[in-house]
Amino acid sequence: MPNTSVRAAAEGMPKITRRHALMMSSGAIVALAVAPNAHAAVAVDDVSEVRALIKAHRDAEAAFEKALVADGEMEEAYFAAHPERELLIPLSIGGAQSLYIRFEAQEYLDDCVKAIASTYNAKRQSLAALRQIAPALANDAVATLDRAEAVDLSTLDATWKAEQAKRKAFGWGKTRRAYNSTCDAMHRALDAICTYRCSSPAANRARAAYLLKVTGGKFADLENYQVRALLRSMRAREAQS
Repeated sequence: MPNTSVRAAAEGMPKITRRHALMMSSGAIVALAVAPNAHAAVAVDDVSEVRALIKAHRDAEAAFEKALVADGEMEEAYFAAHPERELLIPLSIGGAQSLYIRFEAQEYLDDCVKAIASTYNAKRQSLAALRQIAPALANDAVATLDRAEAVDLSTLDATWKAEQAKRKAFGWGKTRRAYNSTCDAMHRALDAICTYRCSSPAANRARAAYLLKVTGGKFADLENYQVRALLRSMRAREAQS
């Protein structure tokens, strides 16, 4: 069979993929600025605490941006030293599957797995006529295809692990770990803002103003779980007891 070209895995220009989420209405954030004080019984102006959480998020964003640039520079250096764009995964039934190794690692690796599965499914479906004539023989053929597909997926896995080892030896692993850890820290800092239970209208307004500034437009929106946490934080303490 002819070689099939399909996008495959590579750790390319980093994207904040884990911040991509379902679109949310900004009404939940706007409500913070106009809602009555849910904790009126607590005579505390905690604006300074909200500002501290905001600063922590800004610091986390700055660290992430630095890691993002470093990871991008390492990617460029790696592909300058390793100019190949794809690897070939030989298929047990003939031909090969192209494994493109630049950009969007997990997404393209998943695409390659799906392409191999699709190739084998087409072979299984072609046995329909044989199944009508010799069911046992067709079943044996399907079992053979199943084993061959498992072998090819193992080959794909081994090929990608070898590519990852090359990147680690080059030094890309360090910048990728920094990218992932700073991205996680940025998420945790935003989570802390969303879950904080303000005790004053001023603190609620400060939080709402900041969230409106850093979400929507060119920025990622809050994820669903963050919206729920934000809304829960607006409930009165008595309602949660």
